[in-house]
Amino acid sequence: MSYGSRMERDTFTLKEMVRILSPDDDEEARARIARQVRHWTMLDLLTPAGRKHTGTGVSRRYDADEVRKAAILVELNQYHLPVTAFSEAHDWSRNFLRSSAWQTATDGKRPVFLQLAWSHDMLTLQIFEGQPKHNALAPRPDPKRDPKWEKILPVSAVVINLSRLFARLRM
Repeated sequence: MSYGSRMERDTFTLKEMVRILSPDDDEEARARIARQVRHWTMLDLLTPAGRKHTGTGVSRRYDADEVRKAAILVELNQYHLPVTAFSEAHDWSRNFLRSSAWQTATDGKRPVFLQLAWSHDMLTLQIFEGQPKHNALAPRPDPKRDPKWEKILPVSAVVINLSRLFARLRM
């Protein structure tokens, strides 16, 4: 299954980014996404290609990988998942951007998945090619016998098909 590939520009303004991320021409949805992108930039979840505070009349610009990261955050937000959890793991994407799996997802040649799992005290992220797997939910020691596991074992996980998500972007 091919997910398609796209020619890319160097950077995108906030307005261009919103157009890429918005599934339709709904102005209210676009305004909401613009507010979210600004908020996520202030939280350092997204990094503009220049200064964060550009001032009046100067547009922030984002590279293609930042647009993809924003697409992940928009996807999580649609299901009311706490994207602010990423602010605690601010360099979550640094390793992903360097991985061969991220490049495969951007090329759209094979399916690539991002798995997120939460526990009381921890957020885990994993990017992988192939079939979705739920290692974070695998059986572990009985929490009643070993109470330290109660707070760190995730109860649920979310899996995002990055290849499909990135293929939907109109870059």
